[in-house]
Formats: sequence, C-alpha cells, structure tokens
Amino acid sequence: MGKQGGSVLVLSMVLMLTLVVLAVGMAVTINNEIHISRYEENMLQADYYAESAVEYASYLLADDSKWNDDELIDEEKAKIENLLNGLEIEELSKEIVGSDYQLIISGRYNKVNSKLVVIYKLVSDLFDFKMFKFPIAAGNIINSNGSGIKVEGQVAANKHINGNIYDYDGNPKDVDDIHANLGDGDEELKTDVLIDYFTEAKEKADYVIESFDTYQDENGNYILYIDHEGKYVLDIDSKVVVVKGNITLNSRDLYIKGSGVLIVSGNLNCNNNYKIYANYENGSYTHDYAISYFEKNLNPKYGRYKGLLVGEDNLNINSSSINDFELIGSAFAKNNANAEGTFIYDNAYINVLNNIATSKNFTSVNVIRTISDWQEF
Repeated sequence: MGKQGGSVLVLSMVLMLTLVVLAVGMAVTINNEIHISRYEENMLQADYYAESAVEYASYLLADDSKWNDDELIDEEKAKIENLLNGLEIEELSKEIVGSDYQLIISGRYNKVNSKLVVIYKLVSDLFDFKMFKFPIAAGNIINSNGSGIKVEGQVAANKHINGNIYDYDGNPKDVDDIHANLGDGDEELKTDVLIDYFTEAKEKADYVIESFDTYQDENGNYILYIDHEGKYVLDIDSKVVVVKGNITLNSRDLYIKGSGVLIVSGNLNCNNNYKIYANYENGSYTHDYAISYFEKNLNPKYGRYKGLLVGEDNLNINSSSINDFELIGSAFAKNNANAEGTFIYDNAYINVLNNIATSKNFTSVNVIRTISDWQEF
C-alpha cells in the first residue's frame, strides 16, 4: 500500500509539473502574441505617420524657404511631430530626379523604425491651354504671305485666316477645313494667364542681360557668346534668361540653345538675311525645346526653330520662300500672325514650361501633385 501511495504521489507531481510547464508556455505564447500584435500595430502607425509626414512635406516641395540643403527645416519637422504625436523624424529630405521630386523620410514611432520613399510629379494646367494645340495661332488674324504657309496640323485664329495654306506635302488645303476658331475674348485663349506666366518668369529670372551683347555669369560661364563660326549663341538650358531691349541681327546669326525660357522686352529684328536658330545643329534638330517670348514683335526671315515662339504683339515672318523658315513646335501671336514658312506641330515644349513653373514655384499657373512611385522599407 505504501509503494502504491508513493507511485500516486510521483505521478501527481509529474502531472502538476506538466501543467505548470504548459501554463508557463501558454503565458509566454500569449505574451509574445501581445508583443507581436503591439509591434504590428506600432508598425502600421509608424507607416501611417510616415505617409502623413510625406504628404505634408509634398505641399512644400517648391518652397525653397522650407528646406536647408534639401532637408526640411527643423521648424516644419516640429510642426509635423506635434501633429503626429509620438513620431520622431530622423530624416525628411527631397531630391530632384529629372523633372520629378523624390521625398525620403526616416522616422520612429514607439521604438519602431519606418522609411518611405515617394516620387512626386508636379504637373501644371499648362497642358490644357487651347492655344498650345496648334502649330500656329493668333488672337486676331492670320495672313499667309507670299508663297504661303505649310502646316502639319491645324491653324487657328480668333477672326480670319487669309491666303494660301498647304499641308506638309505641299497640297493646297481648304482654310475652312483647317481653321479652328479659338473663340472670342481672352478667357478661352487664356492669353492673360500666358502673359502672367512670362511676367512671373521675368521676375524670377536666373539672368538679366541689360543689352544684347556677350554676357557671362559670376562664375565666368558664358550665357551669351560668339562661337567659332561667328554666330551668337544664347544658352538658356534649364534657365530663365531676360534680354532687355531689342535683339537685332545685323551681322550674325543667332542660335538659341537648350530647354529653357528666353524673355525679350523688345522686338526681334533679323536684317541682311541673318537667321535665327533654336536647337538645330549640323542639319538636324536636337532633343531640346526653346521657349522664346517677345514683348513686342517677332520679325524673323530665315531660320530653323524648335520650341515655342510667342509675340505679345505681331508675328511677322517675311521669307523668300515657304521653305526658308521652319518651326517645329508652335508659334503664337496675341495680335496678328503674318507668316510665310513651314510649321510642324510638336507640343513637347509644354514640358519645359511646366518644369520651369514647378521648379520656381510659379503662382500664375495651377500645379497638381501626382505620385509616380512609392517604396516602403
């Protein structure tokens, strides 16, 4: 009986030990599950806070006063941390990638790290401007001079189109078939908005040339110079360049180089058969698009131009033949376009207008932020 009682006691102790081990194991498991659940909750909250911080910073992308060496200033970081209680921002920086903005945030919430990289594309409403849908357009009248106008695309004017119009192969076109009326008044044309764009660009210009002569910046880089062929070269790539007064070509051709904006406060006068070129080298066009805006009249005769030509008054192209002047892009005159030449529609120059507007934080156009890429780490 004594031996049997001892066996029962041992068995009971083994059973109790087993239950204790199971209970401890279950407690550890439950505790781990709680920690995992809390960690996942904190991780989700950290990711959510990181996304919110990036969204906040995206509204400040084009405001240089909010960034110090591409890192968001401490004052703005403090605002975000006050709004998002518990978030600790270690890094919130921006980087320009092509024409896009890359935002990078590294942060911590309840000891959980989170890193997020978002690429924003800033797009303005310039793409909706009706005047940019034509190779040549005028706010008043288009007069086809001499041998006429050869176009690839439509021709548009608020009032009338006079003269001979041909397609790109040289076949006569019925003016009624290609004339797209822009509508009465500036509202549909958005002329005032376009003028406002160039007014703001002038205020935020990178370089101002007081008179049309060779010019170099403070680092010795030439913006306007004479090359080995003897022609003027005006480098506007990724810049806004203002020239005060007229550009008059009496003894040299002019070559406008790069994708940027040129604003001239006077006229363009091409005398003695001198030519204007834009992004045309060695018999072919480059990948760039020049934006040239003249506050008065444009009076070229010969040339090859790629981009946008705008005259606040008249556009006067008085060539000797239809092939002497060629434009790839668009030409617009707020008043009349009196032209002879070839006009081939290509609206990729709008990207240049858009990039300048977004990089310089223009207020004259509406800018929409869109996300083009998103990576979580």
